[in-house]
Amino acid sequence: MRITETDRPRPPAPAGPVRPLPRRPRRGPRRRSRSLWIGIAGLLIALLLLGSGSVFALRDLSSLQGRIGGDITRGANELEAGRALLKKANSDHSAALLDQSLPYFKAARTHFGEARTAIEQDGYLNAAGAVPVLNGWTGDRQRSIVGLADMGVALADAGDAGVAAGRSLIQPDTTQKGGQAMIAVLNKALPQIDLVKSDLSRAQAGAAKVDAAVLPASQRPTFLNTKASITTQLASLAEFDRFAPVLLELLGANGPRSYLVAQIDPANLRGSGGFVGSYSVLSTNNGALNLAAGGDILKLDAPYPQPGQKGYVAPPNGLKQFATHGWRLGDSLVSPDFASAGKTALDLYQAEAGHAVDGVIGVDPWAVADLLNVLGPVAIPEYGKTVTAADFPETVFQAEEFRGLTGNANLYDGKKFIGVATGHVLEKLLALAPSSWAGLVTNLNKAVTERHLQVYFTQDALQTEMSRVGWTGSMAPSADEEFIREIESNYGDTKANHFLERKYSLTVQSIGGKLTHHLVIDLKDSMPDGYAGGRQYRCELRFYYPANATDVRMAGTSGPGLPVDEVPPAGLKVLTGWFQINVDLKSGFGTQQVVIDWTTPATAGAHRIYWEKQAGTLADALSVSWASGGQVRTATTDLQSDRLLTFDNGKLTVAAGKTGQAQLPTVG
Repeated sequence: MRITETDRPRPPAPAGPVRPLPRRPRRGPRRRSRSLWIGIAGLLIALLLLGSGSVFALRDLSSLQGRIGGDITRGANELEAGRALLKKANSDHSAALLDQSLPYFKAARTHFGEARTAIEQDGYLNAAGAVPVLNGWTGDRQRSIVGLADMGVALADAGDAGVAAGRSLIQPDTTQKGGQAMIAVLNKALPQIDLVKSDLSRAQAGAAKVDAAVLPASQRPTFLNTKASITTQLASLAEFDRFAPVLLELLGANGPRSYLVAQIDPANLRGSGGFVGSYSVLSTNNGALNLAAGGDILKLDAPYPQPGQKGYVAPPNGLKQFATHGWRLGDSLVSPDFASAGKTALDLYQAEAGHAVDGVIGVDPWAVADLLNVLGPVAIPEYGKTVTAADFPETVFQAEEFRGLTGNANLYDGKKFIGVATGHVLEKLLALAPSSWAGLVTNLNKAVTERHLQVYFTQDALQTEMSRVGWTGSMAPSADEEFIREIESNYGDTKANHFLERKYSLTVQSIGGKLTHHLVIDLKDSMPDGYAGGRQYRCELRFYYPANATDVRMAGTSGPGLPVDEVPPAGLKVLTGWFQINVDLKSGFGTQQVVIDWTTPATAGAHRIYWEKQAGTLADALSVSWASGGQVRTATTDLQSDRLLTFDNGKLTVAAGKTGQAQLPTVG
């Protein structure tokens, strides 16, 4: 028989008054038990607040999460579709695609906004958040969903602002051309780009609220990629914010400016690229550009002053061993650091021309070829020629330097051809459609990366910014890298460098805590007859190496002659020597080998060598060998641009060095 509570026998009632029992002292376990009951009571209250029963409440919570998740997903899909259209609109320069993206951004904003409203106003989640037991379960998710919604709304707003900025870039005022159109576009687009930046900053703040760990595993990569892309876009727009004032200054938006355009002849190599064979003066005023003909450098440099005569400027010792006359603009680019060489060029130009300019732009034929990659073929009717990117350097060389076996001037009339050709290239450049501006900047970056284009400006702020984007051709050794650079100056006044082949072989070994370096430079001059200056290569070679190097020696050159009067950049020393290659009439070529050795302390971990190429040279072959721990690693590359060599525990890697970083804004 089962005994119920009512059937259970009860003790008899006590006779007389009942004395209350003394209270027992509270002990730890009882307090914990009471706390547990309070927690359970709180949970029960929470379940009651959440609904009439726990099953129904959790089912409603699941439904709420499903609705919010659906809004987030739909918003993300709309946002991605709009951003894809915006990106394609910028790449295709299509205003129609810009307009098509707007409904997607509007829909995305609606979905993300509904998700945020749902989570803020829902009583279940607010009640759960008020209960300590459930707060940890909902708090991180709730904050993350709010962050996702805020990020989505801000990205949708950035999309709208991006459309406005994109329209300014894609559909500029057609009544203006060239520099004037560029100024108008920048002045209109900059405030709109500021809005894009503000919206992206809001999106970044929203993303910071999101705990990726609480997101479904399948959604984490998408969120993390989006978060990273926001940072990338903000960095890109910050780059443009710094570069835009430079463009406005260069275009004369702040008043008239003038720049010396030094047309460099790399066939007659010098430290910063070559002899300045011809020149022009580029004037800008509120976007209006004018190229004043300069022509052959002899118009400015001749007559060459001798010591004691008016206008005489003492040349550096390397140049003094080549000629006795004073230093003139044509030979201004002796230093391989264009910041120094450019200043010298401006000083000499002012002394010779009688007026100052605001900067110098050093350009060789390969830089013009990079422009022609964007402009396409350019006709030069005066000479019945059409030049292209593929043939421009060779056409200019033959026009300027070929004299024929009789020694007569060719039909291109020497240095006049490059001046006329440059004028026609500028005409087409000024008519360039805005859709090609981004491509133009890309090709200019290529030209500065390969050191065919270098600039120097007298205005400090302008020069600083151009240095930051890598356009100044400055020598800039880093403290955590070994820096080397080989420089040649053709002081025989020939055109040998156009035909010169150059190969570098570098061997590095790790021995007893030191690194030994063995560099072999093989040169072959195959210059044919019929060109200005003859068939020899008289060269001053300079080699820049770390100041802490020991056991430094160079073979294959004669002594430096006059003392070296160049002060290299901090942390570097320089070796100098001379050699001359004479072309053998039977074989048709001449050769020379120069060998340089030096030793540096081994560094902890990876050892890096930064090799800075010489301006005006092309893709000279480079082979590298690394011997360490009984193993030998080899790599082959070239010096089309700077190279970064890394030696690390038997591993050898070769990477590109610094590149030109100027950019126009892109949105989307």
